[in-house]
Amino acid sequence: VLYSNKSINVPNVDLEIPFLSQTDIDDITFAAKNDGDFLALSFVNNTKDINDVRNLLKSLGSNMEIISKVECVNAINNLDEIIDASDGIMVARGDLGVETDLEMLPIVQKDMIKRCKEKGKYVIVATEMLSSMVKSSRPTRAEVSDISNAVFDGCDCVMLSNETTVGMYPVLACGFMSKICINTEQFIEKHGDVKFGVSNDVTYNVASCVNECTKNLDIKALVVPTSGGHSAKIMSNLRPNTVILALCSNEKVARSLLLCYGIYPRVVTLNENDMGSLVDVCINLSSKLLNLKENDLVIITGGFHRRDNIKETNFFKIERV
Repeated sequence: VLYSNKSINVPNVDLEIPFLSQTDIDDITFAAKNDGDFLALSFVNNTKDINDVRNLLKSLGSNMEIISKVECVNAINNLDEIIDASDGIMVARGDLGVETDLEMLPIVQKDMIKRCKEKGKYVIVATEMLSSMVKSSRPTRAEVSDISNAVFDGCDCVMLSNETTVGMYPVLACGFMSKICINTEQFIEKHGDVKFGVSNDVTYNVASCVNECTKNLDIKALVVPTSGGHSAKIMSNLRPNTVILALCSNEKVARSLLLCYGIYPRVVTLNENDMGSLVDVCINLSSKLLNLKENDLVIITGGFHRRDNIKETNFFKIERV
């Protein structure tokens, strides 16, 4: 059955059409003017597509984060460079399952999640996660396993589409997805040791030390004062077994962290040039928000530099409330 306003897939064919149509430019302009946080780009082929949009956003005075939807063979072939150029990736399984061999889809999904985590980028798994709940009040067993496996693999977000746009049970669908994620995460915390990313840079190694401390000590909170969000994202990738409280001086940065696993951002005024003041704010705010008690252990980690041109995590402190 053919419907209006539906896309057409032509697998393994380069249609050689411009990535940005005038309608796309108008839509992006609208999003930028209304202070959007994330822009999801359909059918990204290469870094040029991403850079064209990035340049358009800059010309509009916007720093929206770009999520590249991987849904064609060209994107898979250029995956590493697309991940590097993007803020996050969406495993868009609907069109990807048409553009590639269907039986390869689970393998492609796992590989994409692994590569994103190694590069410190957040990754969203989307499409047909609870497809039966468009018409049914309960999901199938296969759908429950699908969502759980995406969490086991390390994705940051799972996403509903038809279930909540045209489905008969949108609230129930959200509820089921939430319960599946929570139960899987609790199992991982009890039995698993999920760790992503291998790097020789300073930020990653400081974060690794922090992560080890959260395993060996009874750490009640991990507080990350961050100006751009990078330190908090790397910490999220390592899946510490405690809450990550990201303190941001910029609301836009705080909103950009909401897609990352385990991060709870708060907008605060920070004096990043005074270590003593920074520590006091971190302790006081985490104690208030998390209802910490006297002698509870808190880790504070971030970047404290004498030169403005250095952007890396270079310290962590263990403090008692």
